[in-house]
Amino acid sequence: MSKVSVHAKALSKTGASKGGKARALSLAPENRSRIARNAVIARWSRQKGIPANLVGRNSGELLRALNQGALPIGKLELNCAVLNDQTRVISFRSFSKFLKVKGSGTHWKKKREGDYVLPEFVSASYLEPFIDNELKGVLQKPVTYIAQNGQEAEGIEATIIPKICDVWVKALNAGGLTEIRRETAERAYKLLSALANVGIISLIDEATGYQKQKDAYQKILEKYIAPEIRPWVKTFDDDFYQQIYRLLGWDWAAYKSTHKNHSQYVGKLTNRIIYEKLAPGILDALQELNPKDTKGNRRIRHHQNLSENYGYIRLIKHLASVTTIMEQYGDGEITQALHKIDSRYPSLTLDYQMSLDFPIATEKIKKLD
Repeated sequence: MSKVSVHAKALSKTGASKGGKARALSLAPENRSRIARNAVIARWSRQKGIPANLVGRNSGELLRALNQGALPIGKLELNCAVLNDQTRVISFRSFSKFLKVKGSGTHWKKKREGDYVLPEFVSASYLEPFIDNELKGVLQKPVTYIAQNGQEAEGIEATIIPKICDVWVKALNAGGLTEIRRETAERAYKLLSALANVGIISLIDEATGYQKQKDAYQKILEKYIAPEIRPWVKTFDDDFYQQIYRLLGWDWAAYKSTHKNHSQYVGKLTNRIIYEKLAPGILDALQELNPKDTKGNRRIRHHQNLSENYGYIRLIKHLASVTTIMEQYGDGEITQALHKIDSRYPSLTLDYQMSLDFPIATEKIKKLD
């Protein structure tokens, strides 16, 4: 590379740095917040290999539709979905179509350029006096997810739909809307009225078929969960844990001589290969019934909340099967054993199957320091 090009590159870098700082200082607070958040998501998505626009807002998980359906409002419909983080959403496109609102050319240009703009159905300047800061904040975070057809989709969190409708109703009452926009406000009022007696969550659950799944889930819980806590009985014997330690390459004898309780890692692994496999949502229910205290400990063992004549019996049978599988693998072959267990007994959590690649123990854990 020539000296000229080296100096040019250095100058360019310096100029870009100064320009970047100047731009940052000139940005509005909401734009700085948006850009910072997008940078964090981009970095996280590169590490996990997930598209940045599909990263969940709270847990970082990939959002996808578990159930989809159409919510009837008079002769019209709103496409809706229940996502794997239990969020209920209304399709952006469907909601805009319902209100008969299309963004202006300026609106879409700003959006393409990455500028902060409110969604097209509330972007008109005459609606601004009726949109509070809380609603603005929520509207800055549209929910992007994978629809059941495998395509990316954008939605609005269902719980804010009534607030959006209320904006249009207030604008209507204030006067000054055109004839076309009066029709939009009347549609918003119609939707708001439909939600008056039945909450939007219940309507979406019914429209997507998710309510039937919840009813089925409740029946499963009634079979597996005991009405009251059962007395403690030794259930996970030493052979089960000895197989885990052997597969992990840990020193079982050292553990027995120096430790009273197993590490959290072993507890998570037990949840993974035992409780997740029993029935949909059982582990979630057990954790809710038996939460951790401020020190991270649980008051009782999970199996004490299983019904004596059904849940506990299923646990014992599954425990024996998993122990038999683990016995078939050599020392240190935890990954192979987990693949076999997960292949034979898929995880039955409410909305996801855990990765087959369970985290490998650290050297610190292995040495039982």
